[in-house]
Amino acid sequence: SLEVLSPWSGEIVSNSQTPDGWVHTNIAHDNGQVSELAFKGRSMDLKPGVSLEAGQKLGVLSLDEPILRWGIKPEDGLTA
Repeated sequence: SLEVLSPWSGEIVSNSQTPDGWVHTNIAHDNGQVSELAFKGRSMDLKPGVSLEAGQKLGVLSLDEPILRWGIKPEDGLTA
């Protein structure tokens, strides 16, 4: 199975799963960036406020549809 890992250390902002199997995870990273990850598969039980290490497991991709989307934006929401 393919694991989904946190790219940097930080804190879970939100983590949810839709009925059709999409996991949506937002992470506020220590480097000032925010990751918005969406993937088909199974999420770890990560509640808002949980601290993450770089490389920590967030979930596992679906074998049938191994799709991962990753967006990055500055924490303040402004573009450079």
